[in-house]
Amino acid sequence: MKNFGLFVNRSKDVDGKITNAIRAYLEEHGAKCFAYDMPASYEERQKVKVALPEDTECVITLGGDGTLIQAARDMYLRDIPVMGVNLGHLGFLAEIDKDRLLPSLDRLLKDDYEIEERMLIQGVILHDGKEVMTDIALNDIVLNRVGHMHVIDFDVYVNGAYLMNYRADGMIFSTATGSTAYNLSAGGPLVVPTAQLMVMTPICAHALNARCVIIDAFSTIEVRIKPSTNASSKEGCVLAYDGNHMVDLNEDDVIRVSRFEKPTRLIKLSQTSFIELLRKKMQ
Repeated sequence: MKNFGLFVNRSKDVDGKITNAIRAYLEEHGAKCFAYDMPASYEERQKVKVALPEDTECVITLGGDGTLIQAARDMYLRDIPVMGVNLGHLGFLAEIDKDRLLPSLDRLLKDDYEIEERMLIQGVILHDGKEVMTDIALNDIVLNRVGHMHVIDFDVYVNGAYLMNYRADGMIFSTATGSTAYNLSAGGPLVVPTAQLMVMTPICAHALNARCVIIDAFSTIEVRIKPSTNASSKEGCVLAYDGNHMVDLNEDDVIRVSRFEKPTRLIKLSQTSFIELLRKKMQ
């Protein structure tokens, strides 16, 4: 590789010391490097379109798992592999720490790496039968309540077949990659991240029979939000894509969640398996 894009979470590299060191090292070794400060919010990123050169071969993210997820979402149509440098807590996605930074750059320059494909999911929102929003997620798409303490009443269908009615604070639709994120906190199962599947995990369901359900990657999940009979719960609910892009929903809206046609591609340098990483994380 000789052409790099560098996506920086400036709050994790305030003085730009690590950013400048990476760029200088790559350029000293005959490579080109385009550096970009990544805005924190979805709205801000939409205002600033990243004009990466067409010959970019790799995106390196500086920050943590959140920064890598943002880059993967922004770059999913470019088919550019992403490598994360972790400047925060131990994560599952940004696998390179500061102590291994220069040897990792050497391996990229020598094309000594593996590509790991991770499934993306897309969530389509329909209002009165018309599509009003579509976006993708690497970790999860989450239906969640807003406002006062109330539950959302919604029906779930899989491939057109009725599954069940839920009264809950919401529902997490997770990829295997996202199983270690919000899904884990809500009591969902841990999944090897390269698996091709979707996990549905209810959030604080008001039913004893509400459990996590694992769906194959080629199915379509449909959620139909039912009108509320409680006047105090008119604040409604939202759909969040990877916890960043949030869209207000209305009663009777329909959400369709399915596998996105293209995966995102992550660069893997470490020989540490997911099971080993999981053991370290759980200690």
